[in-house]
Amino acid sequence: MLNNPPPSKSHSSKTESVNGDPKSKLPSHHLIGFAQESPARLLTDYLNSQQIAAHTALHNIDSKEASHPYVVSISNESQMSNALAICQSFLDNPSDKRFQSAAWQVGQTIPITGAMLPSHQTVVGQIMTAPVTFAIVLLCVVVYVMFNINRIAVFEALHFRSIEQLIQTGQWWRLWSPAVIHLSVLHIVFNLLWWWSLGKHLEQMFGRVFIFSFFLITALLSNYAQFLVSGSGFGGLSGVVYAMFGCVWWLGWLRPKWGMSLSKPVVICMLAWLILGYLDVLFENMANTAHTIGLLSGFAIAFVLVNMKKSS
Repeated sequence: MLNNPPPSKSHSSKTESVNGDPKSKLPSHHLIGFAQESPARLLTDYLNSQQIAAHTALHNIDSKEASHPYVVSISNESQMSNALAICQSFLDNPSDKRFQSAAWQVGQTIPITGAMLPSHQTVVGQIMTAPVTFAIVLLCVVVYVMFNINRIAVFEALHFRSIEQLIQTGQWWRLWSPAVIHLSVLHIVFNLLWWWSLGKHLEQMFGRVFIFSFFLITALLSNYAQFLVSGSGFGGLSGVVYAMFGCVWWLGWLRPKWGMSLSKPVVICMLAWLILGYLDVLFENMANTAHTIGLLSGFAIAFVLVNMKKSS
């Protein structure tokens, strides 16, 4: 428990020393620890600019947090999910202009230097905070290995089939299984990098049930749409990836204070890739319909999330 007072009205990120004075023990919810003061202050300023009351405290060097003594905490536990999403965005790109802009608002700029890896952001730590996202990564890797051992058998077991055939056979997994089939190294690397990068943020913010439901809904819609257009000869997670892209993009636009956003170059790159697929100038045949339906379903999910938060 941090022994530090809640932030003042100005929400300054000035570091406070924790010395064990019992009189200073007030409600405080730890978010993350840093080895250096500057990233802690930068994150604190941005959280406060987003109306999340936050402060930085320096732990006693003899405490168990000694290796990451600059601890960022928030005052309101109900804001923890939003704070965690912002925290993850900060870890992914601490040099983002929005974080430095928040520092300007309190009259200071903070350089980003040195190792900024906090105590809980090891590989294991990230997996623990996004287990469903990681499970899908593992599933895709396992299927890819099996696919390269016996392509025909794996494809026959997992490819999409018509509703009439599924009623007869009861093999309902085929509605979703094409999403975990990948046909090349480039194919699986591209999809899994985007799935992990975007999926872990969504899971950390909205929970395991949400991310699993997101996968089921968007994989079903994109798979079925692609089947109607081109038949069953397709595979890949890219329909779901485009759904995530659309969802995070629109959440950043509709609710920027939630801390989820994509840079303009990323948006342009993803949209350009989609257009190039339709122009048929790429070295691989693209499941363009799956990408488009995925993107639209992501927009729809973002819209639902925003309105659900409004009603609650």
